[in-house]
Amino acid sequence: MNVRTDVETAADLEVLKGQLRQLGNFLRNQVRLFRRKYDVEDIAFERIDEGSNMINRVEEKLGNYLSMIRKNERIEDRYTRIKRIKKRHEEKLASATTVWLQGYSPHIIEITSYNRAKHIAESLVHLFEQEWQEMYTSSRKKIVSRVTDRDIMECLRDILKYCYHRCQDFAWKQCVLILRLVTMSDQYNIDNCHPVIRLRIKELQKKGVSYTLPFIQKIIRQDILSQLNLRSVVKSHHTQKPPLRTFLDMCTEITWFMQFQDPSIVLDFTDEISSIKFKPYTTSGPELVFVVWPAVLLHENGLFVSKGVAEFFDPRL
Repeated sequence: MNVRTDVETAADLEVLKGQLRQLGNFLRNQVRLFRRKYDVEDIAFERIDEGSNMINRVEEKLGNYLSMIRKNERIEDRYTRIKRIKKRHEEKLASATTVWLQGYSPHIIEITSYNRAKHIAESLVHLFEQEWQEMYTSSRKKIVSRVTDRDIMECLRDILKYCYHRCQDFAWKQCVLILRLVTMSDQYNIDNCHPVIRLRIKELQKKGVSYTLPFIQKIIRQDILSQLNLRSVVKSHHTQKPPLRTFLDMCTEITWFMQFQDPSIVLDFTDEISSIKFKPYTTSGPELVFVVWPAVLLHENGLFVSKGVAEFFDPRL
């Protein structure tokens, strides 16, 4: 009779317990058969009895283990449910806190929205790890060898910078138009208007992002062909097909969402304080050679949300 030894779950333990019960019954039946067949006193049935009793004890212990495992499974299920409930309440609390804080200060950045600083920084990191890598690999295959890896990296960085500056310009113009519609005057400036009005304008821009973003992406795909400094990469791809279209659209989407914070999130392409702002791409060292991907700041001259990527040089090597 085969007995399982690969016990992993409560179900496996239940099977093993049943098999041992069958084995114990089998041994006890064999003892009775031997005693009826051989009526001899000197046959040592004591050891067989001991084996049967041992199986009974093991079966009892397995029953206790099975009860403990089932109890642990119930505890884990309850713990999982409590975690889900806690997360749901935390989201509600964060949302309520945002509303309460904004009632006292319109400068408080939203806590729960998609376009908060942390989510935007994570999206930018994902863009670098996925779409940027695909774009770089494709460009390296299509572009002639006289164009260096640094040229391609700087071109991809400048595509993001171009999208970032264009979205800044579009957002500012949109704010001005909304402000003129609200105040019915050309005398007000978006920089010196009341904070509550500026916050409401930002909220209106967020609500209309699903309508405005496709138009912004289309304009940038058309206008980027005229940028001479980006032609080494752009001309080797089709702006309406992946991977260039995917990279352009993602750059535009992320930088467009950056404009809806108050104050707006900032991309830092400068090489100042390089060791703090950037992590090395392939080589680390004290000297920064060029920026591969920008750092993300909470606002102008604000805290760092995420580090950028740069290529360094170590003269000692």
